[in-house]
Amino acid sequence: MEPAARPVTIFFITVTADIATEDGANQLNNGGWTTLTINPSGSRTLSGSVNSFLISLNGTNNVTIDGLNSGGNFCLFQYKYRYICKYDPFSQ
Repeated sequence: MEPAARPVTIFFITVTADIATEDGANQLNNGGWTTLTINPSGSRTLSGSVNSFLISLNGTNNVTIDGLNSGGNFCLFQYKYRYICKYDPFSQ
């Protein structure tokens, strides 16, 4: 018996504004997607100063954060502390 085909689910998130007060309180949990791509539109800055992670990927797979750097599109991460991203593939 053949396993059921998994549907292909592709998401694109476009950052269209600067974020100057990110506190890292929100996390991205596994959403069952096939791929998820996050990229900027225009010159974008994501910054914060909390003493924790700026971005938390919780149990996620197949996530691309693409800062680009072409055609005037790029994303700059500014962070006061040393951790920008937390990735925990086993947490749900």
